Amino acid sequence: MADVVEFGNYLKVLRLARGLTLRQVALYGEVSNSYLSQIERGERNIPSSRFLTKLAPVYKVPLEEMMVRAGYLPTPNVIMVEPEVVVETKKETLGQYISGIIDVNGFQLQGISKEAKINETYLFQIINDQERQPPPLILKRLAEVLEVNYLTLARLAGYLENTRKTGVWVRADGLSNNDIAEILAIVELKQKRRIRERHRRLGKRKPPEGG
Repeated sequence: MADVVEFGNYLKVLRLARGLTLRQVALYGEVSNSYLSQIERGERNIPSSRFLTKLAPVYKVPLEEMMVRAGYLPTPNVIMVEPEVVVETKKETLGQYISGIIDVNGFQLQGISKEAKINETYLFQIINDQERQPPPLILKRLAEVLEVNYLTLARLAGYLENTRKTGVWVRADGLSNNDIAEILAIVELKQKRRIRERHRRLGKRKPPEGG
């Protein structure tokens, strides 16, 4: 098993490299921030593999790397090139694109969340591709804050491809930017109407008996 102090420092370096506080890691990874703090200081034993499974996506490192550093897996004797090959053949996702913009510019999630008026947990889900098709309104806010093309985010979110998720068939071929913007506005309006209708139904109260 790995040295607890060395492993704790390894986790701390990963956290600081991502610009995250202990509270943010606790929020995103659904772990105890006091327990994580003790691990970083070398005051607790090496955490379980289940705990590391929660941390790996937050720190954006392969789970295998964490497992090796923790001593759960043997150190590989050869350099694996398979991940590089896989990355080159995969289509870039919305989360990967936004994450790249954030890393290049040194943005902080908390600042983006505040400026774009987006829940920080929800923003984290978008970046980690747990939420692959945010509403167009969210994409508009992100585009403004990150200073990127709104239509690029819309394309990566799948709004410019044939999809039945929104109830609208959309193709970017032959459409101008204005045409696409109008289509997305319609999609956004339909989403808002569905939300209002759902709230209206949930807001109904059964009249009191005898009233």
